[in-house]
Amino acid sequence: ANQPTFGQVTPDGRYLYFVAQGSNAVSGFSIDQTTGVLTAAPASPYATGGTSPYSLTIDTTGQFLFATNNASNNLTRFLITPSTGALVSLGTTAAGTTPNDLFATSAGYLYVAATGDSQIRAFSVNTSSGALTAVSGSPFTAALSYPIVVSLAGRYIYQINSTNIYGFAVNSTNGSISAISGSPFAAGTTTVGECLDPTGKFLYTTTSAGTTVFGFSINTHTGVPTALSPPSYTTGTGPSNCSTVRVLQ
Repeated sequence: ANQPTFGQVTPDGRYLYFVAQGSNAVSGFSIDQTTGVLTAAPASPYATGGTSPYSLTIDTTGQFLFATNNASNNLTRFLITPSTGALVSLGTTAAGTTPNDLFATSAGYLYVAATGDSQIRAFSVNTSSGALTAVSGSPFTAALSYPIVVSLAGRYIYQINSTNIYGFAVNSTNGSISAISGSPFAAGTTTVGECLDPTGKFLYTTTSAGTTVFGFSINTHTGVPTALSPPSYTTGTGPSNCSTVRVLQ
């Protein structure tokens, strides 16, 4: 892949895809379930039909992959071939000015953050065709549209800018979003990354100018984040992103 910037594995663990920003494409691989060795999927890489792809997400059924095209202000929809992992383009959809992060939820919604217009766009995903339909009220005013994360159950969305966490509650009926009471919440300075733990109970943010990760507990009934005690933890210099795992025992 030319300039791979982001990758994700399908829910069944069989295929891995990378955004190939330098070649305006997505690269796909099958994963050997015994050795972990990667084998290029047939005809990979796959052109997005857009410019400067930034990020991708796979719907929770593993049927569709969506990739934002940062410089062409759209996203590309792909069908994942179950038997080989090959991608079939389903076309592009307008996604705001300079779209970057995006997430698909188990409820069948796709959320896309755009840096250029400080908005989050919400779409319902047709599970048969992969077509996208804007939900009522979309786009929604947000922060400067830095990274977004969505809770495992799809109930809350969190977005950061350099100093704050913006929280949104998701309407389970139609996928629309509204600000959580008290939002935005203080998140330290020069905040650049965030991640939720797999249970959706804890949120962590990183600061690029220091050596600190901040932690928050999430009220699962209201979505409000509250600083942990202690609130911060020392890391290496300039942590830029984070990820959490759940260890099964």
